[in-house]
Amino acid sequence: MDIGHLQHGFTYLLLERVNPEKNENRFYYLAWQPSLFAEGAVVRSYGCKDGQIHQG
Repeated sequence: MDIGHLQHGFTYLLLERVNPEKNENRFYYLAWQPSLFAEGAVVRSYGCKDGQIHQG
């Protein structure tokens, strides 16, 4: 993916990985959100769809 060609108004990207044979059911979420002190911030969340969510 070339981020130089993202559509105007792009706010998030959701990636999913599902492979029942390997018991994989994961997601990766990246979002661009406004912030109080700068133009914006990248928010990252990831984890198992049916389990704990990690943010950073």
